Order: sequence, then C-alpha cells, then structure tokens
Amino acid sequence: MGAAKYYAAYEDRYRRVYAQRVEYWTGDPDEIGAVVRCVDEFLERVGARASSSAVVEFGCGEGFLGAHLLSRGFAYLGIDLSPSAVEKAQRRVAGSEACFVCGDVTDLREVVASGSFDIGLDNYCLHMLVTDEDRRKYLSEMRRVLKPGGFAWFHEIGQDKRFEGPVASVGDFVSAEGIDLDTCEPREAYTPAGRKTVYLPRLPARFNSGEGYGAELSEAGFCVEYLEVRKSGVVMHAKRLEE
Repeated sequence: MGAAKYYAAYEDRYRRVYAQRVEYWTGDPDEIGAVVRCVDEFLERVGARASSSAVVEFGCGEGFLGAHLLSRGFAYLGIDLSPSAVEKAQRRVAGSEACFVCGDVTDLREVVASGSFDIGLDNYCLHMLVTDEDRRKYLSEMRRVLKPGGFAWFHEIGQDKRFEGPVASVGDFVSAEGIDLDTCEPREAYTPAGRKTVYLPRLPARFNSGEGYGAELSEAGFCVEYLEVRKSGVVMHAKRLEE
C-alpha cells in the first residue's frame, strides 16, 4: 500500500463487499435515514434551498445522499475515488448519472472549479485520510470549491481524546497505532434478506475528538458554528470564512 494513495484501497473494499453478494455496502435503511435527516436539519439550519443552493459531496460512496438531494431538486455533484462506488451511485439515479464522478478529494482542480458550490457535505470522509498533509489538502480543496460564506457539514467517527499528531506518513501511523492491514475481520452488511457478515481487511483511519476536528476546521479557514458529539459520530456545521 503506497503512502501517496493508501486511501485508494477503498476501491478494493467495495469490490470485496460486492464479491460477497452484497448489493450496497451502505444499505441499512435505518442508518441511511438517520444521515439523511441529519443533512436535512443542516440544510434547514443554514437556509439552503433547492432553487438556489448547489451541493457538492466529498467521498459520496454509493450515492444515497446524492439520490435524496437530487429528489429534492438540488443541483448536486458527488465525488469519490472508488470507480465501483461511483458506478453504484450512478445506477441509483437514472437520468442523473453525470452527477457522480471519480476524483481525489485532496486535489480536485481538474474536476471542480473554485467557488462553484454553496454547500459541501462530508459523511465519514475526513477521518479516512491519515497524514497531516492529506487532511490539510482535503480541507483546503473543500474551502476552495465553496463560495465565500458557503457552508460545510461534517459527520465523522469520534474518539474521546484529541488526536495529537504529527503524522508524516501512513506507514508511521499504522506502526504507531498497531493496525493489522493484512488479516480480514468480520463486518456487518445489510441486505434485503437481513444482515450479513462480510470479511474485509482493516484500513487506516484517523479519528479525532470533537475539539480536535473543530480545531482542524478552524485552521483550514472555517468557522465551526455547530458541533455535537452523537452516538453515530461528531456532527459539525461550518462556514467558509472570507480570505
């Protein structure tokens, strides 16, 4: 696993899930419903309207949030590094396939123009980036593609204590955290017939406390206007500051 593109392993993860006869890795209707409600609350809170607000989602995965927002009439673009996930997302939205594209969230200059969107969404994306450089690049790209005064929603897995870096390479992080990337572990997936156990290798992920995530956003040029630690993770609403 190369340090520069360690997160490209998510393509392998999706392929492994599908090979174990699971149609969607993110398929639990209760979990999907909870995230959709959380996003709708955020959009209402910041005054976003389908008639005037364009939304970009970073790490869109299989596109359930995109399908929901498109059904509400929002202009939407979903971006993910995994071609398999993007293909699944495109199947969800017949007639709107072009709303999902492959791209690396740490460098979207050839995919998204600066100041193109009013709203940015991140559902479990930031914590999948491990190194300090990758996290800074990603948040910088999110800030770049948002209009001045635009808003961002984050939903990340949290931990009790603030993460104290630095992390220069994924190899150093994996070694320090003692992460076994070779042994497959059981995970629960949802199918229409019920839950199913699938086996997947672990991937490096860097969690933070609510305070820690908030500090990262502030350092990247966002003002965190709302932060709540929930059972599902840390939810944040942030505003892109002017230059």
